[in-house]
Amino acid sequence: MRFSRTRRPRGSVTVELILSLPILVILVFTGIQFGILVIVTNTVSHAANIAARETAKGATDAQVQTEINTILGVHNIALGTDAGALIEKSSGNSSLGSLTCQSPGTTLDSDEVRVTVCVDMSTAPLINVLNGMGLNLSSQKIEMSGVATNE
Repeated sequence: MRFSRTRRPRGSVTVELILSLPILVILVFTGIQFGILVIVTNTVSHAANIAARETAKGATDAQVQTEINTILGVHNIALGTDAGALIEKSSGNSSLGSLTCQSPGTTLDSDEVRVTVCVDMSTAPLINVLNGMGLNLSSQKIEMSGVATNE
């Protein structure tokens, strides 16, 4: 008795892989890019919160700048052209770095301080794979604020 095999077209798996591989690669790099974006955003938020806490404790602008640079230094970002900070307290505002940060605009109580840290995404460690498709993250700026009560 002889078994009959159905003929399968040869090479169809290879063609399907060639057609789907670019889409899979773009999806993987997009996931990596947005993962890095989330990590950098969380780092900027952490730097703003720590800077606000240190300012509330009475730290000088130089000490706050050192704290921010220590936290952002993990991603090779430093206050200057890469990043900036805006310190708002009842005695007045001060800016650190040459990148201008915008105040969120909400009013503070007399015993509160707010530190806004902003980072230019062109200096962040992004892959920017989606630039060719119209999504250029390197032209964006991340701004995060932290508020603390004076001690």
